Amino acid sequence: MKRIWHRVAAVILFIILITAAIPYLWFNHISRQGLYQDTKKKIQNSITQMADYLVASGDSLEVLEKIYDDPSLQVRILESLKTLELDESQEQRLKKEGSLFILKRDAASLEYCVVVIDYHGQYLMWKFNISSTFGPIHQAAVMSLITSLVLGSIIAVFASFRLSKPIQELDAATQKVAAGDFTICLPERGKDEVASLVRSFNIMIKELRSVELLRSDFVSDISHEFKIPLTAIEGYAKLLEQESDPQERAEYIQIINQEAHRLSTLAENILFLNRIEKGNISAKKTLVRVDEQIRWALTLYEQKWSQKEIALELELEEVSFLGYEAMLSQVWTNLIDNAIKFSSEKGRIFLCLSRQQEGFRFTIRDEGCGIPPEKQSHIFDKFYQADQSRGGEGNGLGLAIVKKLVELHHGKIQVESSSEGSTFTVIM
Repeated sequence: MKRIWHRVAAVILFIILITAAIPYLWFNHISRQGLYQDTKKKIQNSITQMADYLVASGDSLEVLEKIYDDPSLQVRILESLKTLELDESQEQRLKKEGSLFILKRDAASLEYCVVVIDYHGQYLMWKFNISSTFGPIHQAAVMSLITSLVLGSIIAVFASFRLSKPIQELDAATQKVAAGDFTICLPERGKDEVASLVRSFNIMIKELRSVELLRSDFVSDISHEFKIPLTAIEGYAKLLEQESDPQERAEYIQIINQEAHRLSTLAENILFLNRIEKGNISAKKTLVRVDEQIRWALTLYEQKWSQKEIALELELEEVSFLGYEAMLSQVWTNLIDNAIKFSSEKGRIFLCLSRQQEGFRFTIRDEGCGIPPEKQSHIFDKFYQADQSRGGEGNGLGLAIVKKLVELHHGKIQVESSSEGSTFTVIM
């Protein structure tokens, strides 16, 4: 039996058979025993009283044979016990108790109840056809059992099919999902465990569908990000082969180096982001001076903000924090680099660091063009660039890395933006 509803039906049928057969066997046994015991007492008293009456009235005991002369109910007067073919234990019990109750079967397999009474040296044998009386009861019980099994089988097959239908649907849906179909949505019925399983399955498929979309987008984005610098390298390499002017050749080599560096940075960022997402962090937490890290990051990008004549306004309190030093440093460098990149010429950047109860709060605000409201919810996605006109200046991984690093330190990052600039706030 390969299908689950077959097994469910078999289990239900087995239960029905057991629950029907046991009461039937119990009823058959108890009813027979009750009949035998009741018959023995009543017949013994009846025959003895009748014999006493005949003897008192002067009639012969043979009159009993005429009174009880019926195919199903007979009384015989026996001079000896040879015709009964009793064993030694039965003969001893008859002599001891004065009566004997035995069961007999004839050549036609009819069952008889036989009561033998020792009456003043003679033996009165009362023979009753049990099959004629108990047979209809037995047949009725058997018919009831068969009827229960037939009806139970029909109900079991129907019920098992109905009960296992959600599981069959789930199995079929699982096979489709395994084949790559993430559009499946099973109907949710009821509130039992199977319904809960179906709901969980639908939630899982929804998440897998989202993951699949993200994976597709990721492959598309990463292919695009790698294709641009590779195309540039290939193009300028061909020009380099044909160019004889040393000045032009030096310019082509510089562009090739820049694009190669861009590819290298992109690969490093992807690998770094992958390690963060998998929790593959080999570094140990140390006590970090956050204010000093921010000043170092500003020094690192001094050439960039100096070229754009950007004014820096700092309010940095002395803050020590237990974290991953290199990763915290990357948070500040990415945020400062973004602020410089999107700030206008001769603009201002405000940096504020303040101590909190158990951590700190860092805010960086620029006076750039800002981020449109519809794009603000996506700026932390991989390869997303709100300003496509600056696509050549980055790969859309900086803020994604920042968010992952902040969450790694159990913190959060917020953004507020308008046409007058953007403000990023890190709380740890």
